[in-house]
Amino acid sequence: MLSDALPEIITETLPGPKSAALIARREQAIPDAIHCGAEADENAVKVAKAFTKRPNIIVFSGAFHGRTLLTMSMTAKKAYAKGMGPFPDGVYRAEFPYIYRRPAGMPKKAALSYYIGKLKEVFENCSPAGYVAAIVVEPLQGEGGFIPAPIEWIKDALACAAALKTIEIMERDHLAERPVSMGRKVMARYEEWKQKYGVIGDVRGFGGMVGIEFVKDTSTKEPAPELTKAIIEENARHGLLVEGAGIYGNVIRFLAPLVMTNVQLEAGLRIFEQSIRKCIGYEETGHAKVGV
Repeated sequence: MLSDALPEIITETLPGPKSAALIARREQAIPDAIHCGAEADENAVKVAKAFTKRPNIIVFSGAFHGRTLLTMSMTAKKAYAKGMGPFPDGVYRAEFPYIYRRPAGMPKKAALSYYIGKLKEVFENCSPAGYVAAIVVEPLQGEGGFIPAPIEWIKDALACAAALKTIEIMERDHLAERPVSMGRKVMARYEEWKQKYGVIGDVRGFGGMVGIEFVKDTSTKEPAPELTKAIIEENARHGLLVEGAGIYGNVIRFLAPLVMTNVQLEAGLRIFEQSIRKCIGYEETGHAKVGV
């Protein structure tokens, strides 16, 4: 059973002798069933606070953790939280490593140290490290704009295998290979569009989770939320449903079902490109309109 196998996996995964003590208390800390991501996040926070006896947690800009009371306070986007307060305290926010929007002129290599420094600032300005029970992070942000954190930045993150059956099925059906192949194709096509149309500032992601960020000017990186909205609506008119994301409303996310066929993928990409061309007036002029 999952409830019997999970503690063994966690014990093998967590470093140090404290892991055994944590697992020994699982019956009081972890319920038999977790029904959604928000509940999983809340339980992770509860376990961390119960074990460390510390009151605070740190989350990040652009984060999405759910729509329960605690996870709304952890989520960066406050449109979900209007009229829902007051919220739990002890939740502090650090700056997520949004590499594309690092300070102007900063080399990528320097950005890693910069964002680590921004995390340390939280310990100085918000909560001493000794009062922090957990740092909750999405290695690849979704709602925030499909932003992957640098591997070096998250090297200490721990993962918990909470669904053995899911892992078994993924391995059996080789489902991990499908998003890689789809992602490569999508990234390659997006990169072509980036060079061709002049309104795409960044293309990023891992595997089959890819974000494409639209800007008014690739030099200034000024977001283009109006264009993004227009492209989403034009896609919908032609039968392609895509979703926006990002703190500026200028990112379109690609997160397709693992069972999507190559024919379906190609059809979607074709509609997507046609929508971009129409919304920037490319078909009429051969170039994107200035100031789109």
